[in-house]
Amino acid sequence: TGVIGGVTYQYRVRTVSSVTNAAYSNIVSVTAPLSSPTNLAGSASNPTTVNLSWKNNSTTAYPSIERSVSGGAFAQVLQLLPTISTYTDTASTASTTYQYRVAVVLSSGNSSYSNVVTVVTPSDHSAPTGLLATRSSAVIGQINLTWNSTSPAAQGFIIERSFGTTSLNFTKVASVDSPLKSYTDDLTNV
Repeated sequence: TGVIGGVTYQYRVRTVSSVTNAAYSNIVSVTAPLSSPTNLAGSASNPTTVNLSWKNNSTTAYPSIERSVSGGAFAQVLQLLPTISTYTDTASTASTTYQYRVAVVLSSGNSSYSNVVTVVTPSDHSAPTGLLATRSSAVIGQINLTWNSTSPAAQGFIIERSFGTTSLNFTKVASVDSPLKSYTDDLTNV
């Protein structure tokens, strides 16, 4: 039968022959090493969330996730149940470099670490998307602007305008507080 990682085994040996069997040798104990997790992968799904996955090569030991922030020392994040091979770290910060590694743990000892994966979380100040400008059907000289924003840290938006199609000389015309994602530019007062 196979050896199970993390289990302590005892061994002894004796000589046998067709005439008689000798006494046993001394007894030695050894704990089989735990199989390390492999194929650790990570990605940032947003500025404050890192998703991790790995191959769990030991079904009886507890995965222990460690994290390093911006090149600092590794520290344990948490320990999971033996059958779990994914983790979502929601305690991360935008625009930060994280390194992760995983080992498995039993009372008899720890495995060696998995590969180290580096994840850089994106900035939480992403640019607005989907900007649309439409002429007001009710008031001549008004332009209605709408946009989308997924930036969780957005406190507001600055609206800038440029005249003509050849000049890109933008000037600020207004600012709006988040979560508002629209603005009406009244060109009758320009």
